[in-house]
Amino acid sequence: MIDRGEPSFSGNLIARMKNGKKVSISRRYVSKLKERLGI
Repeated sequence: MIDRGEPSFSGNLIARMKNGKKVSISRRYVSKLKERLGI
């Protein structure tokens, strides 16, 4: 599960997971992720 999202350069997003891992999300998928999360 995602704990929080942090903006990165070039419109990308770094998703911090509850287990401490970081996942980079390209700007191409940020809007789709927000839509799925309802934000």
